[in-house]
Amino acid sequence: MKLFLFNLLLIFNWLIADIGHLNYIFEGKAFDKPIRIIIKTPGVVPGLADIIVKSFDQDFDKILVTPIVWKEANTNGRNSLGNGPQGAPPADIMIPILGERNTSQAELWLMDFGAYNIQIEFFKNNQSEIINIPINSIANQITPMTKSTSVILFLLMVLLIAGLSNIITIGYRESTLINIADLDSKTIQKSYYVQFLSLIFICFVLYFGNNWWKITEKSFMKNLFKPLDNQVNIINNDKQNILQIMITDDAWKDGRISDFIPDHGKIMHLYLLNENFEQLCHLHPKRSSKTHGLFEVVIPPIEYGRYFIYIDVTLESGSNQTLKNIIEYYPKNIKKQQDIYYLKIDQDDSFIKERSSYYFKWLNSSKTYNINDEINLNFQMLDTLNRPTIIEPYIQMGGHGAIVDSSGTVFIHIHPIGTISMASQELYDKEYNLQKSEICYFGLPDSSIKDYTEDSFKNSFLSFPPIIIDNPGKYFLWIQGKSNNEIITQKFEFNIINE
Repeated sequence: MKLFLFNLLLIFNWLIADIGHLNYIFEGKAFDKPIRIIIKTPGVVPGLADIIVKSFDQDFDKILVTPIVWKEANTNGRNSLGNGPQGAPPADIMIPILGERNTSQAELWLMDFGAYNIQIEFFKNNQSEIINIPINSIANQITPMTKSTSVILFLLMVLLIAGLSNIITIGYRESTLINIADLDSKTIQKSYYVQFLSLIFICFVLYFGNNWWKITEKSFMKNLFKPLDNQVNIINNDKQNILQIMITDDAWKDGRISDFIPDHGKIMHLYLLNENFEQLCHLHPKRSSKTHGLFEVVIPPIEYGRYFIYIDVTLESGSNQTLKNIIEYYPKNIKKQQDIYYLKIDQDDSFIKERSSYYFKWLNSSKTYNINDEINLNFQMLDTLNRPTIIEPYIQMGGHGAIVDSSGTVFIHIHPIGTISMASQELYDKEYNLQKSEICYFGLPDSSIKDYTEDSFKNSFLSFPPIIIDNPGKYFLWIQGKSNNEIITQKFEFNIINE
């Protein structure tokens, strides 16, 4: 059973949003100055989440943090958000970290499964601002018990049973005696019956305790995170090869799980990555007009081979998932579609090309990082003559990134604002009538789409919040941006070691 649970854990670790990475990172503004928020989720429910807030150049009078759980509710035949602040616990005050400038920390219990909004309220000069950070509270960790630990615990259990039985026996036999010399053989014989009955009683307690544990384990397994089931297929309409993603999960099809909502303008963000990690495609499937659970996208002109698929979706409840699948992209696996139709290509779909007019330079990068290191993700876009060039907004922000390890078990989707779902944040902001949480679209303190100027040197930079990776291994990083209507996809490599 333990081995089964451990294998199940390995599968589920591939299927959460971000895969193999439990940290949520947000970079934005409070009182018009940059801040960074890091939330480390526990991976178990109930569990403690660790929240860290770092301000770069300002002090706050007070910072309050509240965990708010959201549930889907059906009101007058339509889905909406339930629970919310009325069921939330009192806000906690964040405590400054000694020795760290403008950095505060708090630990919050996440008591329920599902979509959470970590609401952080900043107070300064008798004013306050709220930032909502969406996270998923899921159980995705099962720690297997080693054989040596099992043996030790079993021996301790035998010792405790024997000790408890002996205490009961001695208590019956000697507790009423003033002098041990008054102990008679009849009492001693009766004490043996008491000892036997006590062992039977203890065995019954263990039996019912074991049944209770099985029920608890079954309940935990029921709530263990399970992503939406999906199937992939490749068809051809004589002009295009089309990747089809069918959501086959019964709970989703029956309406027991809410539908998808667009995240920065796209209903799906799909990364197609070949097994040698040389090609990456960032695609945006569209829902089929004929079938509600079918999503389709044109496959770019890439080489045949085996490809990993990572699909980011956000639900109406505010939770988000990364689904994973694999396709064998070969002519023999492409099915001819009788109903021929032409699928329009999304202008934001992109893939690695052999030639490009521009490239990204990773500033202050290293080939090797330790598991405790902050990996700075600062980039500059240059042309082929190494001249800075202006970065244009790409899918509503300055750039996108993806990090994958060489085994494919870690996948991290990053933006200049961090790793959170923008759609979920906007959903929670709407509940509080907030216009929008302040966002650094290009990852720079003073950047936004509205006030982005025409300074080619200044506007050639793209920054993502630093990230910490806990799993040693070889990693691949792809950074995407846009200049002069050309989408650039740049690949980098680095290693994580554990010294």
